[in-house]
Amino acid sequence: MEELRLLGINDSIYENEILFILDSAFKKRKNNVWAYSNNIERNLGCASVMNYFRGNCSTDEDLVYAYFISGKPKGVIVSDENVYFPDRDIKGCNINWIASNPAGEGIGSKMIYSFIESVEKKNQMFITLTVQENNPAINLYKRFGFEKFFENKDKITLVKFLN
Repeated sequence: MEELRLLGINDSIYENEILFILDSAFKKRKNNVWAYSNNIERNLGCASVMNYFRGNCSTDEDLVYAYFISGKPKGVIVSDENVYFPDRDIKGCNINWIASNPAGEGIGSKMIYSFIESVEKKNQMFITLTVQENNPAINLYKRFGFEKFFENKDKITLVKFLN
C-alpha cells in the first residue's frame, strides 16, 4: 500500500527515517566521495523536521508529509500552507523541501501527484517551490503543470495554480 500522509507530533517515531531521507537528498557523489551539496539548506531542512516533531512550529508552518510504501516512509515533503500569493488575495502553499530515497524510482512523481490532490482538497489555490536552475527535477515539476514564475541568480521559483 502507498499513501501520502500528513505527520503529526505523535508520528515522531518516523523522525530518524524522515531525517535520513532528507539528508540523503543533499548528498552528492563527487570523485567517489559523498559530500553535501549545500550544508545550509541541509541544516535548515533537518532543523525544520526536528522542530516539527518537537512541537516548535505553528500549524501554518513547516508541515511534514511522508510518502509511505508498505508502511515505511520513502519520501518527504516539507511545506508551508496558507501563504499569500504576491499581488493576489489567494492562499496556497510553498514546498520547502521534497526528497525521496531511493531516488529515481518514481517515488517523487507519486508524492507530487498525491500532494497536489491533498492541497486541492484543502482549497489552496496554488503551490510554489524554488529549485536550483540546473536541477533535473525541474522537468518533473513541469510535467505536473508547474511554470516558471521568478528567477534569481541560480534559482528558479515555479508555480502551479490549482482549480
